[in-house]
Amino acid sequence: MFLGAHTFAMKMYLSLVGFVSMLAACLCRAADPASAAPAAPVMPGVTASTNVRGAEYPRILPDLRVVFQIKAPDAKKVEFHVDDTYAAERDADGVWTATTKPQVPGYHYYWLVIDGMWVVQGHVSQIMDNLIAEGKAKPMLIVMEQGYARKPGEPEVPLRPPSGARGSMPPDFRRMFGALEDVFIKDLIPMIDSTYRTIPDREHRAMAGLSMGGMQTFIIGLGNLDKFACLGGFSGAGGGFGGEKFDPKTAHNGVMADAAAFNQKFRLLWLGIGTAEPANMHASVKNYHDALTQAGIKHIFYESPGTAHEWQTWRRDLHEFAPLLFQ
Repeated sequence: MFLGAHTFAMKMYLSLVGFVSMLAACLCRAADPASAAPAAPVMPGVTASTNVRGAEYPRILPDLRVVFQIKAPDAKKVEFHVDDTYAAERDADGVWTATTKPQVPGYHYYWLVIDGMWVVQGHVSQIMDNLIAEGKAKPMLIVMEQGYARKPGEPEVPLRPPSGARGSMPPDFRRMFGALEDVFIKDLIPMIDSTYRTIPDREHRAMAGLSMGGMQTFIIGLGNLDKFACLGGFSGAGGGFGGEKFDPKTAHNGVMADAAAFNQKFRLLWLGIGTAEPANMHASVKNYHDALTQAGIKHIFYESPGTAHEWQTWRRDLHEFAPLLFQ
């Protein structure tokens, strides 16, 4: 997700959430894993405490070696880097695994290289540097925040849209992202505005995100119009999932009910999607776009030709979106 604020020194900030380009693991001394059920495969060690929710790898062994794993059946070479570079070995199913030397307990950065390429890299800095050098975008601060938050004692809620199957119910997005909204509105924005020379008003602050971060952007951003004047969703939007009917007049607590008033107040509402994305995902963003068009809500809809739910789509989205900010 992006959060953006114009600064007195012609800088702005954005916060990107969704997928991350640099991963981290917290290595703590691990206990022996509990015995697995007879039919279940036995995985080594225990999961790192900082894994993305639901991820089984990396895993930490009792002697503090770390096991990394990724499925990349078309790859020719896979490497993981922590304290050193570790070449992964491929199995018959295209799953690559590497095990490190024992690591010092604590917080470690690591990254993944497939066939010489960084596969989890959005190249935000390179894209923005080039746009700024070409005079196409204004200088801005870019802040990246994690897209997961839960209040102490709060039960876990599914962080995904409904399946679209008959009888499926749309999730309560405000509840799903309530804790994250508090992080952005009450913690992150005040911290950035007090640390950097920003112009702390809505006209000089933007928010955008990719995939789930796009959905979070619209839920949080449209719920806080006093904080944001520009929003962007990269392969993510605020409704229309699985063919679900989306009505801008009633959605988002009715902030778009008066199209003329909304259009006058809001500076940029931007949607992007790859033409080769999964059909249900493409349809969701397209449904949102069509509903906005029918309701008379001004917005920009961009389709990245030939790209799927991948970094190439989101790099192109950023390249199209950033020049429109703070103009």
